[in-house]
Amino acid sequence: MERNDEEEIKREIIEDYLNYKEISEAITKGDTTINFYFAEEQNGNECWEIQTLNGTKEDGIILLKSTLGDFYVNRNRRKGKIQYLNKEEREAELTKRIEKLTEEIREMKRKMNNDINHLNNQMEKMLILLEVQDQKHNKRQIRSERYNEKTCYGCGKTGHIRPLCPENMKDGRRNYNRNELIED
Repeated sequence: MERNDEEEIKREIIEDYLNYKEISEAITKGDTTINFYFAEEQNGNECWEIQTLNGTKEDGIILLKSTLGDFYVNRNRRKGKIQYLNKEEREAELTKRIEKLTEEIREMKRKMNNDINHLNNQMEKMLILLEVQDQKHNKRQIRSERYNEKTCYGCGKTGHIRPLCPENMKDGRRNYNRNELIED
């Protein structure tokens, strides 16, 4: 029997709605053997034995063992269908999907690394700006401290300025101006 003929016969048996109940119950029960006999005109009295593994009530893709090779089925109990999936085709499809997902993951990692580098650059710029701002603040603070430590040019003492000098106030003069210097 040719490989393509064999695959078509398996597909026909699995997807035949008359076999659905028997196959679905075997999948649900698990560890069950089902025998299907081929039509006499095709292959004599050849038997195809399917072995279900672990029982499951879940729908989805399930691996089955058989005398004609392992294969997958896709069970959909809501629709009452079992779809035959060729193992080699399924594995090739899964391999392609894995490769695609791997490429997507690489792309996501690359993008994430670019984003992280961009954020690092922004953080460095922010730190530089904060340092510059801090330096400006420190200069303002130094100027402010100098201004608060006023030195009088009249008496030379700290804490006040010449127009408000207590020495000038002793003389009864509240404000000191240049005209008073010339009065001598």
